[in-house]
Amino acid sequence: PAVTISDAVKLQASLGMTSGHVATVGKWIGATSLTASALFHFDSHEFRFEASIDADWSIGRHVAVREAGLFIDVGGRAGFDIGVECTLFVQVGSRTSDTLGFHGALMLRTTGIVADVATTTPWYQPFGLKGVVLGNTELELGITYAGEPDLFGFSSALTIGSVTGSATVFVDATAPEDTVLAGSLSKFNLADMLEKLTDGKIPQALAKTVLDVGFTDLALSVNPSDHALRFDDKIFKPGFFFHCGSFVLYGLLKGSAEVDIATRSGVFVNATVDPIHIGKVLSVSGVERPSAPVQLLIDVGGPGH
Repeated sequence: PAVTISDAVKLQASLGMTSGHVATVGKWIGATSLTASALFHFDSHEFRFEASIDADWSIGRHVAVREAGLFIDVGGRAGFDIGVECTLFVQVGSRTSDTLGFHGALMLRTTGIVADVATTTPWYQPFGLKGVVLGNTELELGITYAGEPDLFGFSSALTIGSVTGSATVFVDATAPEDTVLAGSLSKFNLADMLEKLTDGKIPQALAKTVLDVGFTDLALSVNPSDHALRFDDKIFKPGFFFHCGSFVLYGLLKGSAEVDIATRSGVFVNATVDPIHIGKVLSVSGVERPSAPVQLLIDVGGPGH
């Protein structure tokens, strides 16, 4: 059958450096192989050339470099990049799980210098915090050639026991509207958290009333610009988006909420609250029946249209 190339073309070549005439060079620089590749995207006209070596370098007793390279990017968000990158491992404790992997890059762009560091392995019990795991962490910092801040980006996933979450912050100083604030949590309960911190010393009367504040499946994304932004391989649509699968407030109000305010698209709000019945004093419910939830629905050019 015919071969169809629709996305990109990549050319790659590798050279072993452990035998032959290049063995001396490989031993001198501490490298086992050299790989060079060129990648061209048809749709975006982006081009990338990179050359890397598999290395075995040690910096002291706690840092090991396993790969280093040079790359050139033409096109894409930055327009033009030239830089160096490396993969390294840092021993932060005595256990095997205390070895952290990082991939770092230092880039020279037309507007300034950018440093990008990302973890390649999870970090268990960071700073001695039991039950906490950090993963998929990325930090990006940029400055102009005049020494002024250019951009800042941070993204990380977090696990605390059975609770998972994530956070992303991105700011482009040259275009302040290109800002992202996003986060998510699988669940949270204020009373449970305080009971764990105080070893169960919270009075149950408070735990089931005033402190009974929690939610599940919480997600927030804010992008005030008029176009999608990308950071850490995530795409953030323009607008304000909030989702809460379920919530409980003071042991009395229970429901769910979803708010979408999409730039140039519309507004969509859908919030429900379970019926409230307090003896013969107060009764709030939907119009259909006493057991029906109360609903607030606003749809102006939103998903409902």
